[in-house]
Amino acid sequence: MRGPVAALLLVLGWGSLGAQAGTSVAWNPAPEAAEASARSLGKPVVLLWQAGPTAPAFTQSIESLLAAWPSWLGQAQLAAVFTRGRSWEGPLPPTYPPLADPQSPALMVWTPGRDRPEAVWTEAPPVLEFSRTLAQASGRDLADPYRVDVVAYQWDEGTLTRTANGPRWVGTGPEGASDWVEEGPLGTVLLLREVPAGRRAALPLEGDWSFLFDPATQTWAPWKPVLVKRR
Repeated sequence: MRGPVAALLLVLGWGSLGAQAGTSVAWNPAPEAAEASARSLGKPVVLLWQAGPTAPAFTQSIESLLAAWPSWLGQAQLAAVFTRGRSWEGPLPPTYPPLADPQSPALMVWTPGRDRPEAVWTEAPPVLEFSRTLAQASGRDLADPYRVDVVAYQWDEGTLTRTANGPRWVGTGPEGASDWVEEGPLGTVLLLREVPAGRRAALPLEGDWSFLFDPATQTWAPWKPVLVKRR
C-alpha cells in the first residue's frame, strides 16, 4: 500500500459513506397518508418499497446513502415526503404507479397525480442522481450534496473521464471502454463503482495511487498511479 490514500483505506476498510452519518430519515410509515400529505403540500413522494429477502440489505444501503449527507438530507426532506411500504403488510395503494417487480425492493420518486414515477431504482442510486431527480420533481432548489472539481484521471494506458458534472464516468484503456458511477467523496478519495461489473475503485483527489476493492478479501489493493485533471 502506498501514500496517504493507502493509509486512509487501511483505517476505513471498505467503509461506507454512511460512516459520515449524523442525520436519519423521517420515514412516514403509511404510503397512503404520505401521498395525501404530498398532494396537499405540492411535493413529490419518495417511496422505499421493502419486499423479498434482500429488503434488509437494500434498506440499509438507502439509509446509509441518505444519512451520509446530513446537511443535504435536511433540504431533501423539505422538498419531498419520504415514506416506507412493506410488501408483507399489504400492496401499494392503487393510486401509486405499479412497480415492475413488487416482490423486490425499490426506491421510487413519484409526483402524485402522474401516471409514471420520475425514477425507480433497484439498487442504491448515486446521490447526485437522486438529488437532481428530487430537485426536478419538486421544482425546488436543492443544492448538490457535494462538489468535485476533478474531471479526469489519466494514466499511461487510459483515462477515466467524468461526464458533464457527474455522477457518470467513462473509462478507456487496453481492455476497452467501461462505465462507472461515483458514490461520492470519502476523506481524500472519490469512490467509483463500475457498472454493471460492480468493481469499486478509490481515486485520489490529488495525484497519487488509485486502489481497487476486493470483495472476497474485503481489502484494497493498489491499482495504478494516476494524474488528476481539474476543471
